[in-house]
Amino acid sequence: MSDIVVYIALGGNFPETRNLFERTLEELKRLGTEIKISPIYQTKPVSSIPQSDFLNACVKFKTKLGLLPLFQSLEEIEVHLGKVKKSKEAPRPIDLDLLFYGEEEYSDKNLQVPHPRFREREFVLKPLYDLADQIGKYNIGALLDEVSKNRPL
Repeated sequence: MSDIVVYIALGGNFPETRNLFERTLEELKRLGTEIKISPIYQTKPVSSIPQSDFLNACVKFKTKLGLLPLFQSLEEIEVHLGKVKKSKEAPRPIDLDLLFYGEEEYSDKNLQVPHPRFREREFVLKPLYDLADQIGKYNIGALLDEVSKNRPL
């Protein structure tokens, strides 16, 4: 299998989240090569639950893993780094969302690729744009401009 270019979003809002981003990068070295991380952004939570600001970033890397083994590995990294089951809007130490797996499209009850809400989230698009202006059919800069008009980062 040839290398697939993958993009994942990182997020969290615990005091140790920045450190967990560094540990995530170390874990990703087992899964792929040519790992690049965007700048880290501090963003306001999108939640009705009062909580701390988030740190958000995106990572690009190449992998030989298949889509489902990669997704399972990302979930294992989250658990290893302290993620537990919680409500959608609750604070979290680390969250890894698989945004793109090459140009493949996939959907089942546990996973959708491309990520179904990446186009709506400035906190994903901004760091993603730092890594790529175009991913497959998606012009990330144009999507970011559209979302930025509607809400601040």
